[in-house]
Amino acid sequence: MKYAEERSKIADVSIRAVDTPEKAVESADMISLATNSSTPVFDGELLKRGQTVTSIVTADQQWVEAGFGPELRRETDNETVAQSDLVAVNAIDRIKRANQISITEPIEAGIIDWDDLIPIRDIVAGNHPGRVSEEQTIFYKNNCGEGIADIAIMSRIFSKIEETDVGTEIKVEDPR
Repeated sequence: MKYAEERSKIADVSIRAVDTPEKAVESADMISLATNSSTPVFDGELLKRGQTVTSIVTADQQWVEAGFGPELRRETDNETVAQSDLVAVNAIDRIKRANQISITEPIEAGIIDWDDLIPIRDIVAGNHPGRVSEEQTIFYKNNCGEGIADIAIMSRIFSKIEETDVGTEIKVEDPR
């Protein structure tokens, strides 16, 4: 609770701590997962139309074989993928090569096909429209670290925000 209060003051926006994943998901427009979990952290059936989910945990086959962990990990369940109108990823070949189960399991279950995956570079480059409706639910699996891609994505998002005059500017002062 104290962390949320401190951040609320710094960002001058309302930030509140919740005690269950359900409470976090029900009121969020964007769900950004950056956990160390080996199992899904919320039930994908909780998603509502128009939400965006991002996930960064990747513990692929090579990670396990190298001894960094005992099992493949994932933050999201198959239902999250099933609820999504658009599934964007960094690198499809990496998913195939490394058995990244947050994507390979939904494919094996017949929820999506390999052709349903959209490389994020295609959205950033304007070769795919990305979200075309506020009602679309988006799942972005940041399945391999590409810092330059993150910068390009944020630059594109910022440009779109400026073009469409949406969003709220938040002035944040350096707390130091």
